[in-house]
Amino acid sequence: MKIPEELLNHVELKLNCKIKSCKEIGSGEHNLNYALETGKGKYVLRIYANLQFDNAEKEYKILKKLKGSLAPKAVFLDTSKEIIEYNYMIQEFIEGTPLKKLSEEHTDKIAGILKKVHAITDETKERPAQIISDWCRKNMLETSKKIGNEFNKEMTELHDQVKSRVDKIMPLLEKYKRTHLIHDDPVLENFLVQDNHVFLIDWELANYNYFFLDLGTFIAENRIKKEHEEKFLKAYGFGQTREERKIIEIAKLYRILGSISWRIERICLIKEGKHKHVGAEAQEHEKQMKKEIDYLKKILK
Repeated sequence: MKIPEELLNHVELKLNCKIKSCKEIGSGEHNLNYALETGKGKYVLRIYANLQFDNAEKEYKILKKLKGSLAPKAVFLDTSKEIIEYNYMIQEFIEGTPLKKLSEEHTDKIAGILKKVHAITDETKERPAQIISDWCRKNMLETSKKIGNEFNKEMTELHDQVKSRVDKIMPLLEKYKRTHLIHDDPVLENFLVQDNHVFLIDWELANYNYFFLDLGTFIAENRIKKEHEEKFLKAYGFGQTREERKIIEIAKLYRILGSISWRIERICLIKEGKHKHVGAEAQEHEKQMKKEIDYLKKILK
């Protein structure tokens, strides 16, 4: 996406400095990111060109709450859509290298970061006990029909298998609250290593939920080996009892089912011609979705 000169001029006014260069540094499935070199240092221009949802305001509020301690500092958010059709945010640029491989040292640090994140809570809203979201359920049972009857049947069976497992452990969740801040996308590449520090970036999926969902997501999304999984959970201080292990297994199922659900919706939107600036083509999503379906079936055995 070409950044309009008018937008860069507006950012210069807000930052009170000149922009020397604007270079794309990566586009995820939900946003476009550009490095801005200015007279005051580097910033990130983050544009929320998402097909499925816009979490710009939510991410901005969460980054403001974190105050740059574990994540980039949010500088300002523009939701006016006067210059471009999307919301955008300016945030701190963190020099660092994305994690590609998990070491014992990084395992401990990631556990520590997530522990600090989960210590932030919000009890202003009542959130009923729930693992599988209504959105996930809708995509698995309804949106999947757009891909075909056989596929819908397969997704319905997968959903029902996971739901059956979830229903069995619901009594174990009575002592836990859905009040903890979770990142909800702690994949390795979202951890930036800078000297001896590790920062967590890309917070647009963050929300308040059961803390252990982040643990299951980290293990499942990164396909963590058993040895590292045990070290990670021990460093965090959860998953050490039989009951807690059952909860972690459900958290893994939650994540993979949610990922499949998300891809179903994304594939359908792309095929309806709504694919614009962000994300992979439908064929790539179909390929990744097949892997996730196979992985979920393996876990369910």
